Amino acid sequence: MFKFTLTIATSVFLLMSGAADLFAMDLDETEALGIAHSVPQDVMGAILQEASKDNNPRHLTSVCKSWYHVMRENQGPHGAELHYSTINPLHLTMNPFMKQCMNTYWENQFYNGILRYTPTEDGGDMVTLKFSNLIKDETFDLSACGNNGQYLVITRSMDRFFKIEKENKDKTVILITPRYFVEQGMNDSTPQSFTALVAGWDVDQAPVGMFWRWGNDKNLSWVDSLTTAGIGGISLCNLFENWQRRDGGVRWNQGIGERMCRHFSCQFLSRNKN
Repeated sequence: MFKFTLTIATSVFLLMSGAADLFAMDLDETEALGIAHSVPQDVMGAILQEASKDNNPRHLTSVCKSWYHVMRENQGPHGAELHYSTINPLHLTMNPFMKQCMNTYWENQFYNGILRYTPTEDGGDMVTLKFSNLIKDETFDLSACGNNGQYLVITRSMDRFFKIEKENKDKTVILITPRYFVEQGMNDSTPQSFTALVAGWDVDQAPVGMFWRWGNDKNLSWVDSLTTAGIGGISLCNLFENWQRRDGGVRWNQGIGERMCRHFSCQFLSRNKN
């Protein structure tokens, strides 16, 4: 029992300390150390799932062959392996566990992000809002950001994004979300044009997407999108500059929303951006 517990503790320590790559060797070479060799698959799965919060799961396969096997079990055609991309048919066969780990990794990056409001030269304080607050409320409370809440809605909620008028009346509505959240939120009422847009979204290239629409528009296909920029690129620009780099859609009815967007930026920081 002690040896079993020690093995798990050692495996977790190696992952969290960044030393996992030291053990990129055959199982026979690691048996003497007891690293992951005797850990049941369900326990290994739990460890890998937890480690995926801060480490790209693709890198975790280097610990040893046992973990390599878990991450690639029932992989499918050769070439699919570790990447998940909607535009490459082979990548669609990524095994469900690996896909779950990747979703955990991207979700952790997303919820560790911040939305920063920078006021105009007229004064006011910079405000930092945490994306982790969206776990509960789904839409940012902009009440501390001057009068911007009168003109902008920034949300991770598909339902709120596509709402016509009501809480979105006379406002620019911005959806910021990981791709798999969008997959979960799509239903029969989702515009076909938006579904097609998501189908061409390469999540390996852009784990987080951004979308803009005018809250009064009854035509829900009028959506501008940015699904081709990595989180590093998104973090370098404010919301208006990101909109200028959009990869599809129509020009949203900006109005005063354009000026307000210039004062907000997202920053997604991660120890491992690969």
